[in-house]
Amino acid sequence: EDTELIEMLNLEDQFIVHSPVLPSQTMNVLEKADLLLVSTDHRRKNIVPAKLWDYLATDRPILSVAPNPEVGTILESTGQGKQINPDHPKKIALFLEEQISEKEAGSSKKSNRKSYSNKFTIEAATSTLAQRMDQVLTVG
Repeated sequence: EDTELIEMLNLEDQFIVHSPVLPSQTMNVLEKADLLLVSTDHRRKNIVPAKLWDYLATDRPILSVAPNPEVGTILESTGQGKQINPDHPKKIALFLEEQISEKEAGSSKKSNRKSYSNKFTIEAATSTLAQRMDQVLTVG
């Protein structure tokens, strides 16, 4: 659970863990964050958490401790965050220190991030699925 990792790293005063947020309020809450955390149970190795898609729609940095390497690939391709194995707390701490330093210096990597890729929208996914279905139906 998110809070266990935060407690293990003794960072409770640095995080706000939200209870579920109404969909109509999601973007407002996310845009207020300094950093967004993606995590799932370590046994869910094939899961891309749904919250990742909401996170990508913001300009906020993202830290993933989720076990699915695809999450890291997505973060790398968008330039919006980093995936670090939760078994490497020093790497996580270094990443967090970098984020805090940037915030304190008033700098942001916003301008270095690639714009949110349209390939991760529901419209793009639907379009890709429709194209594949057309291919299957045409071949068959």
